[in-house]
Amino acid sequence: MEIFKSIKEYFKMAGIYQYLSDPSGLLVLVRFSHNVHSLVKTTPVYRNDFFEITLSYPQHMRFSVSGHDHNTGESPMLTFISPMEIQQCTAQEYGGEVHMLLISPRLLGITNYTSLYYNKYRLFHPSYENNLPLSPLQFDSIVSKFEKISLQLKTMAEPKALFEEFYEGVSLSLRHSSPESEAKDRKIEIWERFSALLKATPLDQKTIRTISDRLAISYTHLSDTIKEVSNFPPSHHLKHFINKLSHTYLLHTKLPANEIANELGFSSHAHFSNFFKELNGVSPSHFRKNRNICKT
Repeated sequence: MEIFKSIKEYFKMAGIYQYLSDPSGLLVLVRFSHNVHSLVKTTPVYRNDFFEITLSYPQHMRFSVSGHDHNTGESPMLTFISPMEIQQCTAQEYGGEVHMLLISPRLLGITNYTSLYYNKYRLFHPSYENNLPLSPLQFDSIVSKFEKISLQLKTMAEPKALFEEFYEGVSLSLRHSSPESEAKDRKIEIWERFSALLKATPLDQKTIRTISDRLAISYTHLSDTIKEVSNFPPSHHLKHFINKLSHTYLLHTKLPANEIANELGFSSHAHFSNFFKELNGVSPSHFRKNRNICKT
């Protein structure tokens, strides 16, 4: 799996050569129409170490974020992706415009993905739906926000202030038809932090015990809280998260099953195969060959 620590590394893989950036290179705006002849139509499975906000005009494109597949179509989509999410994208062609804003965590003063950064930037929260269909009114409003920051990036304005203004403007556009939910209590906060760490924790450390330690709460308290909020224990969410990632690897890479098992932290190919068959009803090889849909 490709891991991109810098925006320029990612651009080299994706075939992006034209973009706008503040002088520090920590806030970068891309328009796919400016790169259409060089863009890679099918990316490898990869992880980025930066935040991403993407506005996709109506077009045929499929992308996967941490094992969850999304297909664009007749509706424009707005996507929020946090650092360390596992991604893959395939486009028949880039027939419609795509605006992409990339934000380095350093610009926002974030050095630790277990922090509560999402309390301020809630649209990036990993437990939220990160792919939002837009109404015509929302779409027009958010297009104007991208056009405005495109002009602002050509100035010497402070990049963090530019991003904060852009983020607040986009949030306001979304709230026009999606009022903010009521304030969440402590149990909901634990559920949200658990969901965030489930995605951010390295695969070789992804255990419920590790996550509870990072949340600084007991294993029992975490288990009871997650089951109360979601109706399932943490182990259920962990298993299904890893299962979704296995789908991404099997369908969008050519890695053999034993290497996928190693990537996902299984002790052996047999262990992975038994795990996969239990959740999906078929073996990994059968799933890959027949594109079977998970039964759970």
